[in-house]
Amino acid sequence: MERARSKITDKRMTYFMSDVETYMRRASIGKDDLVVLDPPRAGASEYTMQTLAAAQPRKIIYISCHPVSLARDLNWFFAQTQKMGIKYKLDRVQTFEMFPQTDHVETIAELRVDS
Repeated sequence: MERARSKITDKRMTYFMSDVETYMRRASIGKDDLVVLDPPRAGASEYTMQTLAAAQPRKIIYISCHPVSLARDLNWFFAQTQKMGIKYKLDRVQTFEMFPQTDHVETIAELRVDS
């Protein structure tokens, strides 16, 4: 069953709210695009990360609530870019303790094409 999708457009940005795999099967991500990815705790799928690597957006902001799934997803992403001869750089990683006195942390990773 496909989840509902919505699209909001302004002069410079288009926002999509959708299941990411459904979106990636239909959308065209350009090399000048910025992708903000905020998957559930289980992380993104291998398909999503490989498709994102093949699309080669200029920058990816990955927001994760589970460092282990983030590491796995980035491993899939960098393995795919290496196979394709594309050079991406993990530009910044920042953690945020949003839930004090728990083991939960939010992590934001910024990836960009290494020029």
